Amino acid sequence: MEIEFDHLIDKGKKHQQALRDIYEANVGLVNNIERLSKYYMNQLANVDSGLEEDGGLEKVDENLKQLISGISSFNDKIGDSCEDFTDEIEKLIDNYELAAKKYNAQAGQLSAFLSARKELLYLEALIIKFKMKVNSLQLMNNALFSFSTEFKDSKEAYKSNLITVSTAMQQAIESCREVIKKIENLN
Repeated sequence: MEIEFDHLIDKGKKHQQALRDIYEANVGLVNNIERLSKYYMNQLANVDSGLEEDGGLEKVDENLKQLISGISSFNDKIGDSCEDFTDEIEKLIDNYELAAKKYNAQAGQLSAFLSARKELLYLEALIIKFKMKVNSLQLMNNALFSFSTEFKDSKEAYKSNLITVSTAMQQAIESCREVIKKIENLN
């Protein structure tokens, strides 16, 4: 049974939506860690001026516990999410590459591909934005880990997960760009 062009485009759109859903689920984790990390770094930077204004050492300890909890949550969830993301991006690429092979300039096919291209460009921008957040966390938390020994239990797994996510994002960006070029060369 031969798969129709329109069916491949529709499946591609479903994979794009699944990728956006995965992004939305994980951006909250990253944003939370980023927010808590910045807050903790600011608290550490303000030690010289006295902690009484900011709630004292209790507030620093409370934020540190929240940050460690956020990192643990990230470590628990990100592996499966990264795997799901990689699977979805592979399915998306496979669908669009097969659709490109089936392209025969029938009515509506070019419009469908141009719409898919637009969505891929948007997806690529989201991936780049997410990758930049992850890279920012890598740099920020290198400094945090040097300040505090409380991170020792989750530090290595966290660093490894950030590298894994960053690598997956880079591969996804490259894959999106390849498919976008193929679509642009259909004319």
